[in-house]
Amino acid sequence: KLSPDGSKVAYVAWDHPNMPWDATELRITDQKDAKTDSHQLVCGDGDSSVLQPAWHPSGALFYLTDEQGFYALQRFEGGASKTVLSVADADLGGSAPG
Repeated sequence: KLSPDGSKVAYVAWDHPNMPWDATELRITDQKDAKTDSHQLVCGDGDSSVLQPAWHPSGALFYLTDEQGFYALQRFEGGASKTVLSVADADLGGSAPG
């Protein structure tokens, strides 16, 4: 997903044999930078899934992750992530087809 100002790209990646619903990473990079060593890891601990990244007009990045055991809404802004909305023992989202 391209940021509102067009300067950054957010994307979800995973390593085979992991499947997207098992272990993914959310990364961001400058739109003009193709070097993977400069991509910033936003979320992904090797044992959680990240879904549906979306940029807010303010430049904050919102996404769903199951790091806490259930999918919760997170906001990444200013170099840090914060839980915005979570419901105990319930998912806020589901799988996101390609």
